[in-house]
Order: sequence, then structure tokens, then C-alpha cells
Amino acid sequence: MQRSEEEKRVRAEEERAARARTADGTDEIFRAVFETSPVGMVIVDGLGQFSIWNARLTELFGAPASSCDPEAMRRHVIAQLEDGGELEKELRRLAKDPTTVTREIVRCRDGRSLEQMSRPLPAGRVWSFEEVTTRVELEKALRSSEQRYRDLYNKTPVMMHSIDHSGRIVSVSDAWLERLGYERDEVIGRRSVEFLTPEGRQYAEREVLPACCG
Repeated sequence: MQRSEEEKRVRAEEERAARARTADGTDEIFRAVFETSPVGMVIVDGLGQFSIWNARLTELFGAPASSCDPEAMRRHVIAQLEDGGELEKELRRLAKDPTTVTREIVRCRDGRSLEQMSRPLPAGRVWSFEEVTTRVELEKALRSSEQRYRDLYNKTPVMMHSIDHSGRIVSVSDAWLERLGYERDEVIGRRSVEFLTPEGRQYAEREVLPACCG
């Protein structure tokens, strides 16, 4: 009986040691990923205060490489953002939130755009910041280009309409609407052949639609 108890004790000690080695290995992996991440990251505690951050966060916000004071680092990051006060409120509000995941674009005072994300941890929350200035500018240019095309399409003095693969109208020019006497929301989504003469409809269904809509 005594031997059996001793074996159990030894086995329990070995299991605890194995768990400790696994935890140490996991911590090492986490630290390696955290420190080498190309995204600025900071772990925030349950009070919304900075705990640890990686080198990329220091670089991204132009903080001294020797920065080690959590409160000073928090104030520095907030000061670099155009709406740093909003981040300060979010740090406190989300510190103990166990479920919410956030993602938004924020602007720095120097004009850069950052994608700011946060996720809950078992204790606290991880915040990440990634520079996306080029992406934001390209998306803005694309929207501007699309708007110019839409304006040109709508204002052209010619009756124009576009259809999808099923032959339903997805866009029409202002001239088309004025000539036929409809509002845009009355025609979008309807089949284009509904607005043709009987002869034109037959021709479209026999020749045009099969060729362009498959």
C-alpha cells in the first residue's frame, strides 16, 4: 500500500513537471511571435493599463527604444493619434470585456492610417496596430474613380442601361429614366425586356440575352 502511494506521488510530480515544461515552451513561442510580429502589439491589463508591448509598437509610434514605463508608453501612443481620447476610453471600457472584438481605421497626427484591432485574453486584452496608409489611399482613389464613372454614366445624354447575368437591370442613365418616365428605384432589379415593345422583347429573348447572358 505504501509503495503504491509512493508511485502515485512520483507520477504526480512527473506530470506537474511535464506541464511546467509545456507551459514554458508555450511561453517561449508566444514571446518569440510577439516580439517578431510585423504588427505593433500591446497587452493591456484588466484596468486598461499597458502591461507589455513589442518592438514594432515602439517603432510604429516613434517612442524611444528604451521606453519601459507602461504609463508613459500609454500616454505616448494616445498622443500620436488624432482621436487619442477615444482610444483612452476604449482601453478602459473593453479591459474586462470577455467577448468583444474590435477593428477600425484610426489616423495618426502625422497623417498615417492604422488598422487598430483588439481581442480579449483570459486576463486583459491584446491590442494591435498595423500601418495601412497605402491601402486606405488606394481604396479612397478607387471610390473616387467609381464615383466619376457613375456620374459620367448617369449624366450622359444617351439612353443607357446595364444588366446582370440574368438580364435584370443593375443601372440606368438619367436620360433613360427621363425618356421612359420612371424613377431609378422603380426599374433596378427588373428584367430589361419588360421595357421593350413586344417585337423588341421577342428579339431580345431570342438573340440578345442568350448571347450576352449565356
